[in-house]
Amino acid sequence: MYQMLNTEIKQFDKEGYVLLKNSISDNDLKILKNNQDSIFSEYRSGERGKAIKRTEKFYQSKVFFDQSSKVRVDGIPLKHRIFKGQGSPILSDTSNIFYGKRASKNLSHLDENVLPSVFNKNTMTKIKEILGSSSLAFLEGSVNRIYPGYSGENKIMHLDTYGFTYENNKILKEEDFFVNVLFFINGTGHGKSPTKIIPGSHKYYNTLNKIVAKSLKHNPKLNCIHQRELYEELLPDNLKKKIISVIAEPGDVLVINSNLVHGISANTNDEDIREAVILNFCNGKKNTFGKSRSKKEFHDLRRKLLPYKIIIRGNESAFYLKKIFLKIIYKLKLFKAKILRISILKKKKNIKRLPFEKMPFLNLGSGPLWKDPMTIGLDINGEVEEFGTHIENKCDMEFDLSSFNQMPFQDNRFDGVYSSHCFEHLRDRNAKHLMGDIRRILKPGGCFRVTVPNIDLYFKNYDRRNLSFFNWIKDKDVYKYDSWLRFITREFAGPVVDDYSDDFLIELYESKGSDEYKIFFGDESDKCSIKERLIPDLHKTFWTPNKMIAFLKEKGFSRAYETSRFESDIPYFCQKTNTSFNNTRPHISMYIEGIK
Repeated sequence: MYQMLNTEIKQFDKEGYVLLKNSISDNDLKILKNNQDSIFSEYRSGERGKAIKRTEKFYQSKVFFDQSSKVRVDGIPLKHRIFKGQGSPILSDTSNIFYGKRASKNLSHLDENVLPSVFNKNTMTKIKEILGSSSLAFLEGSVNRIYPGYSGENKIMHLDTYGFTYENNKILKEEDFFVNVLFFINGTGHGKSPTKIIPGSHKYYNTLNKIVAKSLKHNPKLNCIHQRELYEELLPDNLKKKIISVIAEPGDVLVINSNLVHGISANTNDEDIREAVILNFCNGKKNTFGKSRSKKEFHDLRRKLLPYKIIIRGNESAFYLKKIFLKIIYKLKLFKAKILRISILKKKKNIKRLPFEKMPFLNLGSGPLWKDPMTIGLDINGEVEEFGTHIENKCDMEFDLSSFNQMPFQDNRFDGVYSSHCFEHLRDRNAKHLMGDIRRILKPGGCFRVTVPNIDLYFKNYDRRNLSFFNWIKDKDVYKYDSWLRFITREFAGPVVDDYSDDFLIELYESKGSDEYKIFFGDESDKCSIKERLIPDLHKTFWTPNKMIAFLKEKGFSRAYETSRFESDIPYFCQKTNTSFNNTRPHISMYIEGIK
């Protein structure tokens, strides 16, 4: 036993991880399994069949927390991303409410009867040996159940070290680490979310931190790697080639150095769940790591851990109060923003506007909050089941811009037509039809001004590995669950991108380059005829200045040209004091005008 453990310690020091085989007894495994079943729902109990709705409780937020059971549910599978987590486009395609979800419960809320199996002497002794300490300090712990369809971390990896440094981002020494310990209750075989690791990567922390800092344009003298910055594209080739998946049997325990690059894989098993206990420990004789907790939680955990001679490392006052204070500030900011939106909406409702029949301008894809004295707002409203949840306000005029119908205006009606970040929501065929209709309703010499994302800027910054360019989107909505290339592709091929694996996306891009890549997905998106996937919110095509100008000329505009944010043939469209125009993400936008 000692000789085997000595070998395991050497592997841990060299590779940054070790898999302790059969470390949990059959009896402890049985207790842990029974505990899981008492906490979490069976997968089959989530089946709703044709009765499933977009209003299911797990679909209403990215993370659902049940106050009574203290169970947290998260995860948005690929099949749910078109509707931003509110089920599949055709709801009955994934009719189980647990599909793609991960359920977890913090160790502090577990029944104390299960703790002897969690802190079993055999495993705790090995962890002490690995840490080289006779004293073990507890940082955090939880149990979880990963259901079929859970997507894991798609081409994203992370380190755990800075999760327990009290938000101190100073660079630590290589010998400063804690251990992440995973008890596998039913193993990871048959595609059940095996842990991805890069053996030996714990010795590359400083190198990786400099790479991430450069990509984010942050200070490399501070830690820049937390949970969602280490996209695989940023990894050096020598590390990228070493990524492996740890296949564990029931009763195995995986111990990871907190500086090791790792991540969680998808659960590709159609029927089975993955069950695990996850614990974090550090050397009890050092004060480098800890976690802020309330006074009550701190003392409750200390009492629970006392029988196992494990201390709790953390702070019960100052840092916890700081964390609470920051949460309050954040909630106040959200509340202030909500009040501001309501105030703006009230002001817009009271704004003096010309009668519709006298308004000289039209805004296509205005959104429901648009109110301008001289401009009609036209857009689609839609229902929850058809388009997902929307705000209650309605547009000036409702019209489906993706239809092939004429807009409800007479010929030669408007002096100018404006559209901001709308045409990326149309397929190419719809965009061409709409451009022809815009020309119809413009007066002779009238101007159509359109601003859309310039996809070339996305790929230019992707090729340069400039992650800072994407700060506005990478942590937003479903994009935070996407790989880097997937969230870029979602920006112009939303209806179809999730039909393809991340490996396919990367292989196609690396073999064909950005031009052929965007043409491939642009064509696939344009060909998509599945009604349920063509919801207005989705981006369905890409735009570049050349493509937009070519389309306008094809539809009969006498002149078409690229301009800038505050230059326009219609002075009303480019007033710096009027934030209703040209104000949507100017750093990614292009501005094109066509003259009838």
